Amino acid sequence: MESSASHDGERRRSTILMVVAFLSMGVFLVWLNITARTEEIAIIEVSTLDSLSASAVTVQAAVLGADPMAQAGQLIRVEDVNVAGAIGASAFWTELAGRPDPFLVHMDAAVAADSITVGPGDRVTLVGNIYMMSDSVADSWAASGSISENQKFEVTFAASFLEIMDLMVIRAGGGGGEGN
Repeated sequence: MESSASHDGERRRSTILMVVAFLSMGVFLVWLNITARTEEIAIIEVSTLDSLSASAVTVQAAVLGADPMAQAGQLIRVEDVNVAGAIGASAFWTELAGRPDPFLVHMDAAVAADSITVGPGDRVTLVGNIYMMSDSVADSWAASGSISENQKFEVTFAASFLEIMDLMVIRAGGGGGEGN
C-alpha cells in the first residue's frame, strides 16, 4: 500500500508542476504582449519599368548601329533587336541594321538577378545607356562573374556597349515573352 500512496504523491506533484508551468507560460505571454512595441512599416511600391520606359528616348536599331556613341549620355529604348549570341551569364551580342559587326549588350545587376536568358534568334527590346568599352570594364565584369576570364578578350573587341536596365524578350519561333 505504501507504493500506491507514494505513487499518488508523485502524481499530485506532477500535476502541480504542470499547472505551475502553464501559469508561468501564460504570465510570460501576457508580459510580452504588454511590453511589445508596435511599429508601422511603410511599404512604397515603385514601378521602375513604367518610369524607365517613360523617360527613355526611343532610338531605331539602324540609328544605334550607325553610331552608338551618338546616343551616349541619355537613356534609350531600342525595340525589335535580334540576338546573335550570348556571352557569359549577363551579356550578349546583337545584330543592328547598318552595322557590319555585332553590338554588345550587358545586363545590369537588377536585370541579371531576374535570371532572364536570351539566345540566338530571340528578339529583344532594350532600355539602357551607351558606354565606352575598356579593359577595366571587362575586368569588372569578369570579377563579378558576368563573363568568364576567357570572354574578357572577346568583349574588348567592342568599342562601346549598351548597359541595360530593362529587357523584354520574344523567344525565337514565336514563344512567349519574358521581361523585367
